[in-house]
Amino acid sequence: MNEAVYGYHMLASSIIDNNLPGCEITSLYDLPFDYNLFHNYLKSPITINGQVYSYGLCLLNKFIGVEDIQVNSKTNLQDLSKLIHNLSSDDFDYHYRVCELNRKLNWLVASHPSKNLTIPIEESLDILDNYQFDNILNNLPENPYIGAHLYNAKLDEAFKHLDPESNISNMLWAKNKLMQFSRSIVSIGYVADECNIVNSVPIKSNLLGGLNEDDFFLSTMGSRKGIVD
Repeated sequence: MNEAVYGYHMLASSIIDNNLPGCEITSLYDLPFDYNLFHNYLKSPITINGQVYSYGLCLLNKFIGVEDIQVNSKTNLQDLSKLIHNLSSDDFDYHYRVCELNRKLNWLVASHPSKNLTIPIEESLDILDNYQFDNILNNLPENPYIGAHLYNAKLDEAFKHLDPESNISNMLWAKNKLMQFSRSIVSIGYVADECNIVNSVPIKSNLLGGLNEDDFFLSTMGSRKGIVD
């Protein structure tokens, strides 16, 4: 499911690059598709009835089964489900269409040379470099109630201006686990112990940058809490 949602956002958020060759079509049914186009021309401009869209966005709408553009980067999954349901003749047809869309999106993610569902090192290192010496993150107070607000504000800052076409942006959209990524490439922050009491001393390091012995054992409290439960 994560791979399919990742692929959905990857195509929906593709931005037009007018430097790439494009074409004009009258219907998405006429949209060409092959490996080369998908791998190298997601940003190519496609003109449909006087409107210009990226090839990636057109391809997504073609996979959904519509003749013109009805889905874009602002379309959430609930609205997508309603659209597919309206296109379907019955429940069986609806589930078939959803499975076919998932299959195509999964294939696209698996076959694309630069897209993946593992943490992208270069993008992650850029964020790591920007925040490893951050004054606020390195001086969080020993008060988790106040510190949590400062910590969350810095996370919003770190991820707010991501390139919408970046791997991290697609992964956040697919998995919706900001805290998981922040612990990997920003800092772990405040953690609860085996009794579910938040430790007043925050962990300033992150998984990509490495943990010292104290940080490692403090960050494993969640696992011990699971064992206790």
